[in-house]
Amino acid sequence: MKKQIDLFELRREVFHILVGIGFVLIMLFLPWPRTFLFFVLIFGGFMSFLSTRIHLPLVGNCLCLFERDCNRGFPGRGVLFFLLGVY
Repeated sequence: MKKQIDLFELRREVFHILVGIGFVLIMLFLPWPRTFLFFVLIFGGFMSFLSTRIHLPLVGNCLCLFERDCNRGFPGRGVLFFLLGVY
């Protein structure tokens, strides 16, 4: 029996691959990649906290595209843990 392709999960997986490649390129070509990643992590945490308080159009649209429903209480949780792992 053929498994139906879930477009939401496919979109998430493609996003993960592209972000992973982007971070590899950052690590290779930026002179201070850990400093850059640290500031991206801090900024991401701030945006996650802020998006629970007010609606941020760009962040809200990205969360609607990629965030699972079970993570709505802590928006961007997956991205923050991914950044923390990369750091």
